[in-house]
Amino acid sequence: TGLDEEQAFEWFLKSAEKNRAESQEALAYMYKKGKGTDQNIELAYSWYSRAAESGNARAQLTIGSWYLDPRTYDVESVIKQNEETGLRWIQRAAELGLDLAQLKLARIYQSGSGANKSNKVAGYWYELAATQGNTEAALALAIMISLGDFNADATEAFKWYLQAAENGDARAQNWLGLAFKRGDGVPRDFDKALYWYLKAAKAGDSYAQNNIGWSFEHGEGVIRDPEEALRWYQLSADQDNLLAQNNLGYLYERGWGVEKNYSRAFDLYSLSSSQGNEQATL
Repeated sequence: TGLDEEQAFEWFLKSAEKNRAESQEALAYMYKKGKGTDQNIELAYSWYSRAAESGNARAQLTIGSWYLDPRTYDVESVIKQNEETGLRWIQRAAELGLDLAQLKLARIYQSGSGANKSNKVAGYWYELAATQGNTEAALALAIMISLGDFNADATEAFKWYLQAAENGDARAQNWLGLAFKRGDGVPRDFDKALYWYLKAAKAGDSYAQNNIGWSFEHGEGVIRDPEEALRWYQLSADQDNLLAQNNLGYLYERGWGVEKNYSRAFDLYSLSSSQGNEQATL
């Protein structure tokens, strides 16, 4: 409630004035969000800075993020963009072991936005964050390995996909399914591929839905069933998945699991092509 927030603000203020970094960071957050007090970006910046200087990693990550992109964080009134300063603060937070800072630093080096692009450095920081259980980092690292951008080792990629998948990440669950289908870093197993596709699909992952459709169309881990393939492709295509649009179009063109409909097939191929699928059949 408002009263509770005001009481919390007063407590954090007293504690922050005694140079307790965690309270300074909490106080800065309350000023930024206007919780328990009027919003004040200047005071938020001041307290975040004090906390960061005192070694609070979360404050260092916040200040670094602000310097990298003040517009996104709506702090242009107190900060001018300075990528060098931003990178330095995020690096300090990452070196203190904050997984969110390690993840952000990895993304900076992978994209080359805010620092010179380096997949090697990105992979290093992704791995540190992933080792701490960060799901986003585990998935990003696995994808980098799969694409050959960092320590190309299918077994290692599988390990990180599995970690992220077991933490409930639908994208990782789909990638894990693909690893089982292809035998990448693990013995080929269509049943296990389908198991992970289904977990991801139930969470709404359109790529997993498309992969289930493919499994039913081609009889991979299931009895071949064009009608069931059609159903899963449709679910995926309804989310604008360009692969499913193309696959669904193929079923309509061939009349597999549905009555032939060349007009419908062409429309689906066109949708897929318009989204950049160069292999769409037109």
